[in-house]
Amino acid sequence: MAQRPVKIGAFMTAPRYEAVSARNEIQLALRAHNIPLSVSGGCFYGQCMQRMFRDAIGKEIEFALTIDSDTMMNSSHIDRLLSVMLDREDIDALASLQVRRGMRFPLCSLGPHGKKVGDISEHGPTVLVAA
Repeated sequence: MAQRPVKIGAFMTAPRYEAVSARNEIQLALRAHNIPLSVSGGCFYGQCMQRMFRDAIGKEIEFALTIDSDTMMNSSHIDRLLSVMLDREDIDALASLQVRRGMRFPLCSLGPHGKKVGDISEHGPTVLVAA
């Protein structure tokens, strides 16, 4: 993998009362990569994220890492996401997905009418990378 410096910002909306253990893990993971965290609180998720993204454009952020306030992650998860983004120039957006317990497919659906996602190895242009 060819490493290159990238400017990354992390963005998260937070409720009034949040999971402190998750917030601690998030901050530790981001600190290991020197990624600043912007947090916004408000009743409209989209409006909060839009405001933070608008500010990020002015700071010339290349990668925006969006985080749910209850995400449990560590620095190795960020390593994996960055590794994939830097290796694959054809990817514009990358999302981690929770895999359904005991199954090989994520807890989500794609496409019209909520088509269920099948086995993660079956998809062509939609790239699903196992962590």
